Amino acid sequence: MPFIPLDRIFLPWSEETETAAELYAVYGSQRGGFAWGKLLEKKRVVILAEAGSGKTEELKVQAHRQAVAGKIAFYATVQDIARDGLDGALGSDQRKGFDQWRESDQPAWFFIDSIDEAKLDGIRLDTALRKIADGIERAPARAHIILSGRITDWEFRADLTRFEKLLPVPGDKAPPPPPSTDAVLVQALRGEFRHKKPKEAEKPLVVLMGVLDEQRVRAFAAGNGISHLDSFIAGIEDGDLWAMARRVLAQVRQIWLSRRDDRDKPRRATARDQSPARTRRSDCAGPGLCSITAHRRGACIWTCR
Repeated sequence: MPFIPLDRIFLPWSEETETAAELYAVYGSQRGGFAWGKLLEKKRVVILAEAGSGKTEELKVQAHRQAVAGKIAFYATVQDIARDGLDGALGSDQRKGFDQWRESDQPAWFFIDSIDEAKLDGIRLDTALRKIADGIERAPARAHIILSGRITDWEFRADLTRFEKLLPVPGDKAPPPPPSTDAVLVQALRGEFRHKKPKEAEKPLVVLMGVLDEQRVRAFAAGNGISHLDSFIAGIEDGDLWAMARRVLAQVRQIWLSRRDDRDKPRRATARDQSPARTRRSDCAGPGLCSITAHRRGACIWTCR
């Protein structure tokens, strides 16, 4: 399936917003978020999202776009790096470019995916981080590291501490020496002296992939061949399915698609009794090639092939 650009927005996340109530309050808004362009300026980034939200495709496409733009970029997974080192994880097709980058003076972007899958495989995050650090040892200041994983598998304090310790954000070049006393006096007499605050050191940025608004849901649905978009959106609202459709791309694909009679219209069937207390998911037996997709407020939502 071709990639559908959705101009995703990423919301800053800190330990203070880690509780569920605060998380979803922030997660449901696009305000104060960053686009990809801003993330690519940072040296150390962690992107968190739900399963099925499209983060892997986002990372692969960004790596490709950087390469098309003439920049140096690589994609790998945490599992492969932990097992084979950064060189081995990149494979033969990327390894030559990696070696050339280490000998150059150019920046490079490393898109490292699937912290969660590595943890499920029993791989320690710090093992992979150490091997990334070994791989970029010659030029840590020229390496932009972008990690991704599921929200549920990110231990904010522990994992962020590991990230900061093993892959610290490199400082700027040594600042110029301070002006002499005479030079400061002359500048002061001329009214030219201004006290400059030291530049604040960059810290790793942790962000959440923002939810989809209606415009993005429409774009994704259209990219999947749904032409009756107004009916599709009305069906989402009628079925009370926005919570799924906004967060998980896989749910947008699966909510409903009739591919036999009326190819693009959403199909919604309800049990006789609309009371959630009496209508159970087990009552949702779809006709023919239809299968249950969701059960909301006593209603049966079918997917028809």
